[in-house]
Amino acid sequence: YLNHNPAMAVNAVNRLKVVAKAADCFSEGDTISRCVRQNQNWNLLPAALAIGTVMPATYAKGRREVFGLYPGENNFPRFSAWLGQNSSNNKCKRLLGELHTDMISSGNFHADRTSLRLDYCGVLKTAIIQPLVKKE
Repeated sequence: YLNHNPAMAVNAVNRLKVVAKAADCFSEGDTISRCVRQNQNWNLLPAALAIGTVMPATYAKGRREVFGLYPGENNFPRFSAWLGQNSSNNKCKRLLGELHTDMISSGNFHADRTSLRLDYCGVLKTAIIQPLVKKE
């Protein structure tokens, strides 16, 4: 929504206000959605849908602007690229979670996922790859 010029914005300052309203709606929708899941209050689901998706789309409705991030970029959404990156990120998070679970279950490892990713993954990579390199 940040690379759209909302139709209801008449100038740059108003555009920032409209984009901020859209961001607030995303945030409020996420908060309500979390309450739905945590408290099993499914009556709030229509409100989460309306506030988290319909209202931001209403604010951001307008034409898309090309910011020149990619040379020769056409004026098309890059949703498919985002979908691929999101899939890769989710795969990495899932694999990190599996590694963390396996290491915790060994009884010799006592750290959270962030520490595993930041402190141990580099050492593990070297320990795994070093013997393979020596064999070649």
